[in-house]
Amino acid sequence: MFLFYQIGMAAAILLATPFFLYKGIFGKRGFTERLGNWNYPVGQGKTIWFHAASMGELKAIAAIIPILKQQRPNIRPVVTTITKTGWEKAKNLDLGADVFFAPLDFDFVVRRVIRRIKPALLVLVETEIWPCLIKTVDSAGVPIVIANARLSHKSFRNYKYVRPFIKSVLSKVDFIMAQSEEDARRFIALGASDSCVDVYGNIKFDQATNPINGQIAADLAAHLSKSENFIFIAGSVREKEIDSVVEAIGHVVLKQKNCISIIAVRHLKNMRLLESGLKRAGLRYLKRKELSRYDNEADTPSIIVLDTMGELGGLYSKANLSFVGGSLVPIGGHDPLEPAAAGCAVCFGPYMENSLSASRQLLESGGARQVADGRQLGDLIIELSQNRQAAYSMGEKARQTVLKHAGVSRRIVTKLTEYI
Repeated sequence: MFLFYQIGMAAAILLATPFFLYKGIFGKRGFTERLGNWNYPVGQGKTIWFHAASMGELKAIAAIIPILKQQRPNIRPVVTTITKTGWEKAKNLDLGADVFFAPLDFDFVVRRVIRRIKPALLVLVETEIWPCLIKTVDSAGVPIVIANARLSHKSFRNYKYVRPFIKSVLSKVDFIMAQSEEDARRFIALGASDSCVDVYGNIKFDQATNPINGQIAADLAAHLSKSENFIFIAGSVREKEIDSVVEAIGHVVLKQKNCISIIAVRHLKNMRLLESGLKRAGLRYLKRKELSRYDNEADTPSIIVLDTMGELGGLYSKANLSFVGGSLVPIGGHDPLEPAAAGCAVCFGPYMENSLSASRQLLESGGARQVADGRQLGDLIIELSQNRQAAYSMGEKARQTVLKHAGVSRRIVTKLTEYI
């Protein structure tokens, strides 16, 4: 089965090569490193290999490495990512680690990397299940763990079609630290041994208590602080839910005059769609960068479109209610824990599969509410703007939920040290 997998991988890479070349994804460095040619000089300490794909997984690694270094000062972390963007972000996070492009998932390539870095442990993050990587590292006698492990409903459904193959892969993993009971059940259902799976919680709870982006510029902070208005944030709004968010805010503008709404799209390329939607609805707004032009607060529009980078995280501490984007459409929702940790009441739509456990915990604690559409979102904003104490109570329950479930990073590190 591994042979067929590698043949399929080879065919896929050959077919995709023109696209890779066109996009410049490989580049000289990326191409050579993906073939296992790493410039990794011999040094002191045990090499711990961390592999991630997305920014979320890199943040998880950023939470683990400092604690691990405290407990095992002699380690030498290596971080691999798949894309050029991931590689750049890993460099910018200043992890105190060597950063490389991940090797292609072929036996001979992975063996080349193993010979070069001689890892003492391989740590995969979340759902990074690469069959040849796992098989080859295991055959070299190197322990393998999956930290902050999760399996979405979609991934679980897809893996079930090849369960015998996935079972053979998971049998080579020494331990799986699942985010939730549901994740643990899914890994076991795919063939992982019960004794090798346990629930450790979600590192995002730790990340939320120490956000990377927590600063906002003085002019915006001052504008929000001096206002007695109710402050609502729609964060990481995706393209297909822009109309729903605009509908909600339009509903609020008609019925409630003491509310400032801040909208941040997930991708800046969708700014034009957002502005077009606001104009069609006849709603006055200003872009964040235009705030300094308004000297008269009474004339300042009540809708602010966030067109800057890195300020959203700091805004949550100023807000009364936040909406989690990607949740009114079947995308899976974004992280609800950052606003929750800031003591902000949270709401989201029905699609929160990417943070299922966290969203359930927030709902159960009373720190979050679920809305079905733009009209319900607008009604909730009005309801809480008219009852500030209820909004404050929700925000405090959300914050306490985050604090209650924090400490995951240290639990994971404790387990990792057993293999070093």
